[in-house]
Amino acid sequence: MKYDVFISHASEDKAAFVRPLAELLASWRVTVWYDEFTLRPGDSLSASIDRGLSDSRFGVVVLSKAFLSKHWPEYELRGLISLGVGQPNRIVPVWYQVSRSDVLAFSPTLADRVAVVADDRAVPQAAYRLLATLRPDLHEHLTRYLLYLRQVRDAPLTLVEASELKPSPIRHESLPRPLLARVQLVHAAIGALLGLTYDEMVDNFKRDLHPARELEIWEGMAAAFQRETQGRRLSHVKRRAIALHLLKLSMTDAGETART
Repeated sequence: MKYDVFISHASEDKAAFVRPLAELLASWRVTVWYDEFTLRPGDSLSASIDRGLSDSRFGVVVLSKAFLSKHWPEYELRGLISLGVGQPNRIVPVWYQVSRSDVLAFSPTLADRVAVVADDRAVPQAAYRLLATLRPDLHEHLTRYLLYLRQVRDAPLTLVEASELKPSPIRHESLPRPLLARVQLVHAAIGALLGLTYDEMVDNFKRDLHPARELEIWEGMAAAFQRETQGRRLSHVKRRAIALHLLKLSMTDAGETART
């Protein structure tokens, strides 16, 4: 599927709810079919909607007073329902400032589905709940990040001498051979410049709770280093400075790193 989700909505709800919802989901790497993102001048509206529906894994229906009173959103809804035949979980209702009785009068089928209840002030909460269905993998990453931020915020500040810092214990006696081969490539690209031997890098990954996940970060650093240095005559000092800069970026705020 080309898109993770198709968002069906009434135009009256764009500014206050739907646009912020679509933008937030997109910022979390969800691929969204949303008319303002996707449609271009001259596109056939019905053909584009049909294509978006068929190319989307899920359909989110933002049910509001405006949606329930208009004819055009019903076209999208019929398309979503037809796609959901045999796969009802593909349709995810959002009750936007409406009650169950409102939805029941409009569509008993939709009223019977578990829905996300939201208003203008609950866009982040609604997006977070939708993420659990649309992209469970991203929902897990975001949850971990939010828990990390909470722990950092609530943790007491303690000053210690650098000499008192100790590496975490070895958590994995060995690493899979394919992973070791990837470590070797990362070491050849960037590890040696950082003053690490291959064995030291392997030990560091053995200390990590999720070595494969950590290795992906290092592979991204190695790829960025290759792009930055390829075809350039740089001294060892300059190459090491670039490597250190990439290492610093990998340890900064996730959002800031992504923008950089």
